[in-house]
Amino acid sequence: MSGIELIRELKSRCRASRSWAHTVFDDRETVFSAIKAGASGYLLKGSTPRELIDALHTLAKGGSPMSPKIARKVIREFQDEGIDEQYFLSHRETEIVKEIENGLSYKDIAVKLTISPHTVHTHIKNIYEKLHAKDRQGALVAARKKGII
Repeated sequence: MSGIELIRELKSRCRASRSWAHTVFDDRETVFSAIKAGASGYLLKGSTPRELIDALHTLAKGGSPMSPKIARKVIREFQDEGIDEQYFLSHRETEIVKEIENGLSYKDIAVKLTISPHTVHTHIKNIYEKLHAKDRQGALVAARKKGII
């Protein structure tokens, strides 16, 4: 089970529980997925032992410990446009956007991800819709702006 699934499961079993994500992942999808799943904070690996202890105390006092880089992302998200569910790409959609960024054709993406070209096309259509993009370049620009890639 992933860390996000663990957080979600913990929260469903005990609503009063408090946890934080402690990870190397700082992409928008992972950060907001963890928070939405119930994480009360988000710390990046590389935090010092003192920062981890301080975070534990902050969490115990009802606060939400967050690495400064993550706090900046969250603040920027609200300042830019607010959190809008339509911009959350699924894990597979994010993979596909990253492969588009790497220059792969839709057919090559299908082969690499072992899915049909039709499935890739369906994901691309959804990506364009979620990112309000008309083409490949527009999707990449919007994904970068939203911190997806």
